[in-house]
Amino acid sequence: MTTWASGLPQRPRVDGLVRAVDRDDTVVGVALTGSWAHAMANEYSDIDLYVIVAEPSDAWRRSHVEGLDLEVRTLAELRTIPLDPARWWDRYSMVRAQVLLDRRGGEIAALFDRWGRLSDEEAQVAIDYYLDPYLAYTDRCLRQHRAQLAVAAHLDAVEGLAWAVRLMFAVHQRVPPTNKYLTWELERFPFQESGWESAVLIDRVTRILATGDADAVRSLFDLLEPALRRRGFGGALDLWTNTLALAHAARQA
Repeated sequence: MTTWASGLPQRPRVDGLVRAVDRDDTVVGVALTGSWAHAMANEYSDIDLYVIVAEPSDAWRRSHVEGLDLEVRTLAELRTIPLDPARWWDRYSMVRAQVLLDRRGGEIAALFDRWGRLSDEEAQVAIDYYLDPYLAYTDRCLRQHRAQLAVAAHLDAVEGLAWAVRLMFAVHQRVPPTNKYLTWELERFPFQESGWESAVLIDRVTRILATGDADAVRSLFDLLEPALRRRGFGGALDLWTNTLALAHAARQA
């Protein structure tokens, strides 16, 4: 097995892929992602690999079989990040990816690094996209709590939490993790800001998931509101007058 692939698990399909890469000069990069890149792999973990090709090729296609998940991107695709956050659903897969092979003199590694973080402009676009759904579900959740509709409040709290997590990372110019890696990401790469301690955030997330706890929902809002205002979204927040009143209501004893 060649040097670039020496850290990959020894599996028949991996051996065949490595031989194919070594024979094909149109492959300009290979990156390891997922559980193996995050040092979270177990005996059931698939091997997630990106293969980057110079041009589209019938020889390389996306596949998910026999423990090997293969994503194929052209170099042009890797160079172009979509402007629409709705198309970033798989972007976290490139965060902390291990570039194993780079036949472009460091360009592949630089492009993966670029996908793995949000520029200031991207963070603003993402916040704008995430904010209204977050506020809508927060508003519904707190209204349902006030009406003592526990099931509805819980469901709305969980719906809102998904948008809250995205906002937590976006205000810090970070790509939101997928659910599997949320705790891992917070524990190993905590936010460097008072009040945003990982243990506190994980506690709030856990409470919301377990019960839809209104105080936990308000606590997350308390963290997000000043961060959102610092990024220029105060006007958007102030349009939600009733939501602000509900979120600022006195905490339960």
